[in-house]
Amino acid sequence: MVNSFLEQREPPTLYEGSSAVVNQDHRGKGLMERMRAFAMEEGQRLGLTGVYFLPWTIHTISQKANEHFGAKLCSVNLSDTSPISIKGFEEESLAQRVSTLLYYMPLKPLERRTIYAPKGHHKILALIYDNLGVAYAFGETSHQLEGTTSLSVTNLPHDQFAELRVLQPGFDFSTVLRHQLREQLIHHSCETIYLNLPLDCPATAEAIDQAEAQGFSFLGIGPCFAEQGDMLRMAYMTEPLDPNHIHALSPLGQELVQYALAERMRVTL
Repeated sequence: MVNSFLEQREPPTLYEGSSAVVNQDHRGKGLMERMRAFAMEEGQRLGLTGVYFLPWTIHTISQKANEHFGAKLCSVNLSDTSPISIKGFEEESLAQRVSTLLYYMPLKPLERRTIYAPKGHHKILALIYDNLGVAYAFGETSHQLEGTTSLSVTNLPHDQFAELRVLQPGFDFSTVLRHQLREQLIHHSCETIYLNLPLDCPATAEAIDQAEAQGFSFLGIGPCFAEQGDMLRMAYMTEPLDPNHIHALSPLGQELVQYALAERMRVTL
């Protein structure tokens, strides 16, 4: 038997491939591969833009499967979940909060993007987009944040993290972010707070600079995480991370992990 399913995320056309378990009596028969192919076909039938997967970095087994199926690495989610006992990997999974990688499988052709981000991140973003196989250009950014900030908040108490999804960064973005940071740290006891910012907005580059000033650091991109495009992913983390317990399979994954860890150190100095 195989248990595998897709979970709806925001926006509604984006799903997470969240679980796949094969009964030990039926392993080695290719059931997981067939179920994954069926899930992708079902996603296309439903009109989804794509599906993303979050393999652990305590080992590279699931990463290898994503690479095999053609999913594209787009982000590292540092400090994603609470320490958990995984049989055979206890030394890694219990050492610290577990990080994951974000792999994306497009189910529709990806249109050309115009990306608005600080120039300091252009090189790593170019590596991610080149690997994703989508045409892109870096646009002229704006330092003017207009209107009011619009965002949604998701809390996962079990893993002590929150996710902030900014639909539009406004003139009050820094104040709103500071309020959410305090709210999630003090009232929800979060150890990690993720921040998603729309990369199709010229003022997002300014919002990224303001977020870095409050201790949020670069993780990568979330393809199709916005209604009309991608989001840049950042995180605020309360606990230190030992890179020796974060394992990435591909050269891009290793570079992305190193970059994200270096950025965290830079913004917190």
